[in-house]
Amino acid sequence: MPFSKAQSTHDIPYGLPIVKGQIDALSGVHKYGYNDACSTDWETIWDGGGTYNWITTPGTLTATSSAGASDSGVSVTLEGVHGTTWEPLTETVVLNGSGVGVTSGSFGRVHRGYITGTSDSSGDITVTVTGSATVYAIIKSEFNQTQMAVYTIPAGYNGYLVQLSATIQKNQDMVLAYRTREYTDGVGYSPWRAKSVISSFAGSVDRKFDFPEHMTARTDIDLQVKCGSTAEVSADFEIILEKQ
Repeated sequence: MPFSKAQSTHDIPYGLPIVKGQIDALSGVHKYGYNDACSTDWETIWDGGGTYNWITTPGTLTATSSAGASDSGVSVTLEGVHGTTWEPLTETVVLNGSGVGVTSGSFGRVHRGYITGTSDSSGDITVTVTGSATVYAIIKSEFNQTQMAVYTIPAGYNGYLVQLSATIQKNQDMVLAYRTREYTDGVGYSPWRAKSVISSFAGSVDRKFDFPEHMTARTDIDLQVKCGSTAEVSADFEIILEKQ
């Protein structure tokens, strides 16, 4: 039956009114990642494996399909922050006859990509800064969506970490590290710092933060893991954004 104003609201998750835009200045971010072969060394939980490379020189993004012309006409949406203002930036490109699409906007970070429109991708799509070979996002055809547990707090916002979880696929040790680096105007980025380290064996971890971790604008977030032996790991984290 429909919810009545007369009923108690104390059991309604706080995330619902945030998602519905009923709480001024607050919005939610759900980030998630998957690494199909984490090792005994620290690796970012993302599609590319190894430690994630962050964009150092902002620029337009180039999306390239491994299927080439077979993915002509496929729409790819990329989300991140603007390379100059660091405000949220989302842009959709349509792959050309060679399976390539280039954004018009300059990106300082890209933290999500996915297939939109009506056509699946036949190949995996890699995302680079135009003119560079370094890969900053991968949209695998099996998911039609990036699986990258990285994020950057956009300009004009504060971020608050409220949830962190991960699961390993087999009976092995797993150590999860939530790492951040903060940006200071006129100074630049601080070194990476582990803000939460959680260990587990052959299972999952799920941590709620009663006292959310506060992050300022332009803070980079990199969720990393190392395992007892090669294993698949998936993870996610949730952040509340507060518009300043």
